[in-house]
Amino acid sequence: MESSGSFLDPSREFSVLIYSGRVDSVKRQGVGLSLSKRIKNSLISYVPVSERILTARLHSKQLNISVVVVYAPTEGASDADKDTFYQQLSSTFDELPRHDLKLLLGDLNAQITSDNSTCPSTIGKHSLHSSSNDNGTRFVDFCMAYQLVIGGSLFQRKDIHKGTWRSPNGRTVNQIDHVCISKRFRGSLLDVKVCRGADIGSDHYLVRGRLRIKLLSTKKRQGQIPVVPAIEHLRDRSLIAEYNVALQNRFECLDPETNLEEMWHGFKSSVSQVSMEVLGQRPRKRKEQHLSEKTKDLLAKRGEFKRRDPESDANRSEYSRLNKLVKKSSRTDDNNWALRMASELEEAASKGQQREVWQKIYVISGKKKRQSAAVRDRSGVLIADPHAQKERWKEHFSELLNPPAREADLSDLDHISPQPNFEYLADTDEAPTGNEVVDTLKN
Repeated sequence: MESSGSFLDPSREFSVLIYSGRVDSVKRQGVGLSLSKRIKNSLISYVPVSERILTARLHSKQLNISVVVVYAPTEGASDADKDTFYQQLSSTFDELPRHDLKLLLGDLNAQITSDNSTCPSTIGKHSLHSSSNDNGTRFVDFCMAYQLVIGGSLFQRKDIHKGTWRSPNGRTVNQIDHVCISKRFRGSLLDVKVCRGADIGSDHYLVRGRLRIKLLSTKKRQGQIPVVPAIEHLRDRSLIAEYNVALQNRFECLDPETNLEEMWHGFKSSVSQVSMEVLGQRPRKRKEQHLSEKTKDLLAKRGEFKRRDPESDANRSEYSRLNKLVKKSSRTDDNNWALRMASELEEAASKGQQREVWQKIYVISGKKKRQSAAVRDRSGVLIADPHAQKERWKEHFSELLNPPAREADLSDLDHISPQPNFEYLADTDEAPTGNEVVDTLKN
């Protein structure tokens, strides 16, 4: 996977995953944001800031929403790493649109105190911990500086619905994953709860927050999905003759006494209609699932043990064993899929089916269409407003295509040596004949 970009997830009916990771090959850190099929149409833009910070902007009816997803250094990290992270996070918040509703989500590795006497507008009374660690103190200070409320401390829950991370031995539970919202929109956050039953193959629990706000999705045009003829049927030689006859008959009905624009539209519509009538419509291809039934059964069993008592040594041991089997079976499924695709690609190449060859190469290579991640002004500051982005593009191309006029210095022409002329030709001489040209070329 690339260090940053977007990924169209076929397993969730065309949801979108946007992510930001490391630029090297080390598979650590990284943040992402998954948008459902409905919400993805509200996405305005996203910016992969670093392997620890990702921002995205969503449309809403009343105002837009700026979402910041983060992964903070652990408690044992150096002070320099922590300072660098919060400096970068501060710069990111400074560049967000001022009037947006701001959400801060992610693993902050921060334990915050339930004593809110010093900052009641930032922390609630229902945190899991009685005191803050170093990361928690930095996190609270940041939220106070940027007028954010820590949602996990606002709602009274059982302790089992507050802890977001469990240690490998199952005996230590901390609340280090948080959902924060702008203080002025505190009433829009209805609930924050830990869902312990969700099996995601991690030592972290899923944190669910509920917001009361109306998103404004982009309206789709009617008939947006194009209807494409199955041109691969032309490999059938019996259809080629039928296709040529139908196309010739359609061309004979066209009026030749028309302008160029009407002739083009007539030609285009004739080819399109004949192709659909003779060749038919190309069927839509469904995405092939990689996971086998064996892997799906292992996932179901792993999820069952996830919901059992985590403090039991037997349950933890069985869950760890099933987790290893799931990963091994998934790798086997991926390898089998790659071999199957390679076999189909080789077969298509041997038959000369270049269209299928390049389609399978595109699927195997995993190249995805990347959206424009960011637009910056002249000083390098990120622009999030869509109208301001269009104006910046207009300004850029105006400067690119209309460079300032330069005055030509004709004095340089004086140093050019005179070109040879044909003094033996008179003004009354006629143009050379064809035979004279041929004889000259032969000589």
